[in-house]
Amino acid sequence: MMKCLILTEYFPPDPGGEPEYIYNFSKCISGDVTVQTYKYKYRAGISLGSEYKYLEKLHIKRVKYFRFFPTLSHFIKLIDALILQRRWHFDIIICNSVFSGYLGLFLKKLFGINYILIAHGWEVAVRCGVGSKFNRA
Repeated sequence: MMKCLILTEYFPPDPGGEPEYIYNFSKCISGDVTVQTYKYKYRAGISLGSEYKYLEKLHIKRVKYFRFFPTLSHFIKLIDALILQRRWHFDIIICNSVFSGYLGLFLKKLFGINYILIAHGWEVAVRCGVGSKFNRA
């Protein structure tokens, strides 16, 4: 059975298209799926609807997010991903953002795991610098 790790910043109950996309994507993966995401203190108390029944089949690891110290949050996510990999020995890593892609690349170099990077529209333009070429007056 394939073991898959999904690295993402947002996952239900976070609102928006990106968490919904990753949730639906995770339903299509056969095998054992673990999702590593942030636990946002300021979003506590958001309830999930009945459409999220599939969450029970996923292993969800939420890492504390420090709103005013994002670098510390990313470092903790890195350490947690290393612990998860040592424990579960994943076959593939799916990265849902540019930052997660760097983390996935690091894990690939360290453990020899295949990874997939999913970069969404605004990340390609803003984080990779493409938008600066099109926004000039």
